[in-house]
Amino acid sequence: MRLLWFGCLSAALWGQETPGEMAAAMLLKVDAFTGPTPYAARPGCQPIRYSGNNAGTALQQWSFHCADGNQAVRTESFYYVFDLEQPRPLRLRVDVRTESHTAATPEELEAALTSRLTARYGPGDRQPELYEIGFRRIKHSEPVNGLHWRTGRRNIFLHRNPSHSQPLGNRTGVQLIVLDQRLLDERVLDERISALAGLPIGQLPQAQRRQWTPQQLLAEVQARVATLYTGDNQTRAQALVDLDRLIVDANGCLVIERSGEMAREHPLAARIRQALAPHGARLGGLGHYGGMMYDQDLLGRAWRLYPDTSAGELAFLTLQRLGWAVGSVSPRSGGSDRFRVVIWRGEAFLSERPHSPIRKDVLFTLAVAYESWWSIGMLPPDDPLFELGSPLPSRQRENRRRAPEARLKAIAYYEELIRLAPASEEALAARRQLPRLKLDLDTGCRQYFSTEC
Repeated sequence: MRLLWFGCLSAALWGQETPGEMAAAMLLKVDAFTGPTPYAARPGCQPIRYSGNNAGTALQQWSFHCADGNQAVRTESFYYVFDLEQPRPLRLRVDVRTESHTAATPEELEAALTSRLTARYGPGDRQPELYEIGFRRIKHSEPVNGLHWRTGRRNIFLHRNPSHSQPLGNRTGVQLIVLDQRLLDERVLDERISALAGLPIGQLPQAQRRQWTPQQLLAEVQARVATLYTGDNQTRAQALVDLDRLIVDANGCLVIERSGEMAREHPLAARIRQALAPHGARLGGLGHYGGMMYDQDLLGRAWRLYPDTSAGELAFLTLQRLGWAVGSVSPRSGGSDRFRVVIWRGEAFLSERPHSPIRKDVLFTLAVAYESWWSIGMLPPDDPLFELGSPLPSRQRENRRRAPEARLKAIAYYEELIRLAPASEEALAARRQLPRLKLDLDTGCRQYFSTEC
């Protein structure tokens, strides 16, 4: 009899809440988040473990995640480190959700929360769209699936996500997600920071590139290779860099794609390949991700033949950013550990050219390379990332052993960069990474670890 009574009580507590009661319980959790609070280790907390090569946006760069116990209303707290002057993990995000055994349907609960939040703060809006937390368009033709309110520095997002997807915190069902304004301010900076690891120097976004036909591309390549080695060294180096950029931007026109058929290369690709070959440039077959395989050895030639020109240095910098993973340009490739060759070449460059106009840019590649080394060195030997690009076991052991040294070198290069060019985009990125580096908290930076075949 006692067991039956206890079961009835449990059902009353855990499965029979009205939509209004559940909404009120969820809002109590929201109200408890009044601003950033320091992290304190406790049961249910764990540090982030990055996977793959992409640390994501500011919202995805949390350092600690804490989940409460088994309650009808669950809260999850996310702690971030952004302050360079006083680096410490602060709670800047709280997710509030219900367990699946609640009696309220998702539609009823969403309606009850909308009613209460609107009564408090007025009508909600649908901006900004944040795919990282599921506050997004379900279809491109529809508005964002949810509502947003801002009160002080708190941003409250209510949405009912219909499909499960990563990252952590983006789940099905009704959710209230509260973000401190600092997180959204940092996310605004993401576009400027991510551009540093995006397109090679001088390369236009796809939407801004000229649309070439195979015939036009062949004529342009033939005209350019005929004058590659005329003029002074700067002119020659710039001609090699410009031809490389042309092939990168335009080679997609050599792929014929028709509905229901396998992609194939245009017949004129063979003639373009033939025109480039005498100059050390190898245009291959169809690439894995669209376009043609192209090794960019023209950049290596510009750097090898004309290292004392500004165009030659530009070629060097582009190769640094690419991790020297192009053609046969680097005899000391380092395998999957691309950071090794970036460090070797970058430090030699700065030693030989301490006053180079691209010193700031090379400093940044060195800081990122050492940060990559440190982050890779923190991974356990069985991490899935090593299945994609696996260095020798001895190299993995060395990476782990020297990770503390790499962290200090990354800090030193980032700090030098900030002193040299405090208003630069690179300094902005340095300020994002440095707080976690100083606390020895993983940043997930694996930019110079290759997992490609």
